[in-house]
Amino acid sequence: MMNDSRSLSRIAPFLFIIFLLSAGQAAASTQSGGPDLQVLQVYGNFETSRPSSIFIVLQNNADPSEMREGAGGLQWEADPETARSILAGLVSADDRIEILSGPQMAGLLPAGENLTVQFTALAQGAPIGIYPLILRLNYSRLSGVRQSREDGLAGFVFVYERLSRDISVPVEVVQGPKVVLEKTSGRARPGEGSKLSITIANRGDEPAVQLSMQARPSAPFLMVENAADEVCIAPGESAELSLSVFTDENATQGYYALPCIISYRDEAAPEDGGGLHWEQRREELVGLVYVGEEGAFIWLYIAVAGLVLLAVISLARRRLTGKGRRLRIVRS
Repeated sequence: MMNDSRSLSRIAPFLFIIFLLSAGQAAASTQSGGPDLQVLQVYGNFETSRPSSIFIVLQNNADPSEMREGAGGLQWEADPETARSILAGLVSADDRIEILSGPQMAGLLPAGENLTVQFTALAQGAPIGIYPLILRLNYSRLSGVRQSREDGLAGFVFVYERLSRDISVPVEVVQGPKVVLEKTSGRARPGEGSKLSITIANRGDEPAVQLSMQARPSAPFLMVENAADEVCIAPGESAELSLSVFTDENATQGYYALPCIISYRDEAAPEDGGGLHWEQRREELVGLVYVGEEGAFIWLYIAVAGLVLLAVISLARRRLTGKGRRLRIVRS
């Protein structure tokens, strides 16, 4: 009996250490349930018939862990809440929305922090509206730490657990900004500089931000000076942009094409590091500019007005003649 007591007293310290280690691991697994990945925000949308991108902000809502002390006074960070080796992919159940981006490595996401992933898709034939997509996440977490002994040396082995999660992400399909050249005001005189204004309209459902115009010289316009104007055109609205042209003195009277490059941006989306991402867009449009002397321009309007007046008088005479014939038939 005394031998048994002595044996128990000898192994009691070891049993106590094992108990503390197992209790510490149990407490860590109880107090921390691992990473809690959620979608914080979605920036951008998918435009019809055009490749476009969205930015998904992913956040780890788990509580951060504290430093723990292991055997021999070794301190290590027990962070089972950190999501590691994150692989993110976007999945669409609708065949009309084709995801062009493959799964991407998002790296490490500690508790309380967030990161941004970008996906590009093509919405072909999908009506305007909101579509539920799936953000598929595969990642790992630290599930435990155990002691090991190799070649007579004690050490620690970190054990990781593979996890996966699907998060529903609503994404809007829109028409996007549709920039058109509505009209050109003013005329150009041969051998002189002339001021013109071009009206740009947005017939889409998204704003065109920081829009500017660069008209290019094209015969008979020898030089073009563009104003450094930047405007924001909301859906259904328009704006006038001014420019000056110098016309060849030998240009004949008539309408000529003036090619214009319209540059604008979409709404900003956040990037990692606190910056903003802008997508620059360019549209090539053509305006029609009348070239001619002021007198010729006025006479052209007078001629058109005269033709319209003659057509109205002719139509009125025909109606009066028809009424006269009807009256003669009734009298007879």
